[in-house]
Amino acid sequence: MKLEVTWRDEQVILSISGSLTMDNTGRLAAQLRASVIPPCRLCVIDMSGLTQLDSSGVGALATCVDHCREKHVALHIAGASGRVLQTIQIAKADRFLKMFPDVESALAAP
Repeated sequence: MKLEVTWRDEQVILSISGSLTMDNTGRLAAQLRASVIPPCRLCVIDMSGLTQLDSSGVGALATCVDHCREKHVALHIAGASGRVLQTIQIAKADRFLKMFPDVESALAAP
């Protein structure tokens, strides 16, 4: 998994590409914890480059949601498509993840 962090004012974008699986979920969680600090008000996880997601990856996303709630930071998921989106839907994680088609719409949403 490749992970890139970009700041836009009070918004942080975590762009991930490759695979989010049992082998590397801890890295995403650690980076999110390190990034969701004041003055952050919104965290967007850009999944447009993600090609594989397993149940551990879905679990890591749930952990990210919990951490952001504790810090009073909104969490939006952007760009999930294909098999990655299908995995999210099969796990019914789209019920608690705020999903957006792309980063720009995720940044613009309340």
